[in-house]
Order: sequence, then structure tokens, then C-alpha cells
Amino acid sequence: MSKMMIIGIFLGLVIGLSLSMIFYTHRINSLSRQIMRKEEIIQRQQEKIKQLGSLLKEKEDQIKSREKEIEQLKGELEKLKREIDELKIKLKLKTVHKIKAEIKNEFLVSHLYYQGLAEGGGFWYFSYKNALFKTNEWFNETIKALYPAIPSDLMDAGYDHIGDIDHHEGIIYAPVEDKAYLKPIVILYNASDLSYIGFIGPLPQSHLPWVAVDSKGFIYSSEFRDVDEVKVYDKNGILVQIIELNTTLQRVQGGCILYDTYLILSTDDGGDWIYAVDIATGEVYKVIAVRKSVEGEGIECKGFTLYFLSGVPSHMPVPSTMYMIEIILED
Repeated sequence: MSKMMIIGIFLGLVIGLSLSMIFYTHRINSLSRQIMRKEEIIQRQQEKIKQLGSLLKEKEDQIKSREKEIEQLKGELEKLKREIDELKIKLKLKTVHKIKAEIKNEFLVSHLYYQGLAEGGGFWYFSYKNALFKTNEWFNETIKALYPAIPSDLMDAGYDHIGDIDHHEGIIYAPVEDKAYLKPIVILYNASDLSYIGFIGPLPQSHLPWVAVDSKGFIYSSEFRDVDEVKVYDKNGILVQIIELNTTLQRVQGGCILYDTYLILSTDDGGDWIYAVDIATGEVYKVIAVRKSVEGEGIECKGFTLYFLSGVPSHMPVPSTMYMIEIILED
């Protein structure tokens, strides 16, 4: 092969490689431009997705806000319905001439649930002389017990007896008497854990067998014997009203408020009578005589159902009895 042929072949190869390199370089540049365009498209789509995500979150926040507003409105509507229902009930109570009742059921409960009772937030609360108990809604499971319930400094001051309690806005109101019956107080406890908050008083009474709290937070109570009036206190223990009764009651053990219209009183007067007191007039109505051989104690109002506690002292370990009593209104 001649030298000229070899040179020709070499030049052909060089030219071919050069052309190939030019082609592939062009192809690579073309692909690079396509990739860049795709990346730009992807970036724009990502920005759109991000914008749509922000818009979606904004809409979700708006929906959540509207849902909260709707729930709030539902709550306000339910509250308004309850207020209307209570107003109708109060108007009904204003027109009745007789309040009667009948025992619908009875339950055995611990002999330690002896003095008083209250219901609130789906739980029941019971008192003994120096103890408090929190139970489930069927009062067959003790969730929390507090003994001694009276703080040591108050016991040192002579306080030794808790009466019929009440529940209002997450607080347990416990009437507590001293040994000399000179300076009764109301001790306050957190309903959640029965922790001590403080006390109200001393109040201008000798005995303080019970307290009942109305929807506005006013505290009602009376003496134990020869009860011809009910005293009403504000949250600071200031006497703001005296309700004079049209008769005299004996051995009043418990009380509860019925729709801020009637005060229901339980007694251990020989017939275990339950009475209704018209808060506006002081007129007293006989409701029902439970007539049991053991002591009548505290009472709780829950709608038109009364829960009346009857028991014996703890040194006689006999279960207490809770009577479920339905109120009957007569025009």
C-alpha cells in the first residue's frame, strides 16, 4: 500500500471522527437543551404545585375556621335551646299548684356514702363526716377518695363534720360544722381531683347541715332544727337574702335547687319527708314521705328526678340506699 493511500485513509478516519464528534456534540447540545426545557417545565409545574398547595392549605384553614364557627354556632344554639327549655320549665313551675313525687327505683351504695351527694360532669360525689368520694355515673366505682377531707388546720380549729354537698361549675361546695356549732364554713374542692381550694365563712348560722348552689352561684342553707327561714349567701359568704318559710320544718338534712324556682329539702323528721320551697314566696309544699327506718340524709336534683340518700352511721356497716324519685307536677 502506497504512502499516499495510507495518508488518505488516515485523513478519512480523522474527518469521519470529526464529523461524528460534531454530530454527537450537536446531539448532546440538543438533548441538553431539551433537558433544560423539561427542567424549566418541571420547575414551573413544581411552582404551580407549591402555589396550589398553599392555596389548598389556605382553603383547608378556611374550612377548619368555618367548621369551628359552625361548631361554635351549634354550641350556642344548643345552649339557647337549653335556656328556652329551662325557661319553659320555669314558667310551668310558676303555674303548678302541687308538686308530688313517686319512688321509681332504689340502689344500694357504700355505707360510707352517708351524709350527702351531688352530681356534675357525669360523675357523682358523696360525703361522709370527714371524707369525700368521687364515683362513676352509676356510683358503683370509686374514682377518688379523700380522707381526711377537712384540712388539718381547720380540724385543729374544731371543724369535724361535713354535711350535704353540692356541685357548681367544677367545684364541690361542702358545708362544715364545728364541734361547738358556732362558726360553720363552706369548704371548696376541685371536682376533678378533690383537691382543697379554700373556704367561705364563717357564716352566721349555728348548724350548716347542707348547701345548695343555684345557676348564678348563690349559696342556700338553713339550720337543722326549727327551720322557718333559708339564708342565701353570695360567693364571698355575704348574706344577701333571707327566705321566710310559711311553716317550720324539723331536722333538715339536705337541699338542692330545682331550676332556680324551687328549693327541694330532705329531712329526717320521722317520716323522711321531702319538701319543695317556692324560692320567690317561701311557700312550702309536702312532696313525698320516704318513711324508712334509717336516717334520711342528703338530696340531689337532676332535672325532674330527685336522688335521696338514706343510711346509717359507719359503725353499723349496712349499705346506704339511694332513692330515685320522679317529680310530678299538678296544675
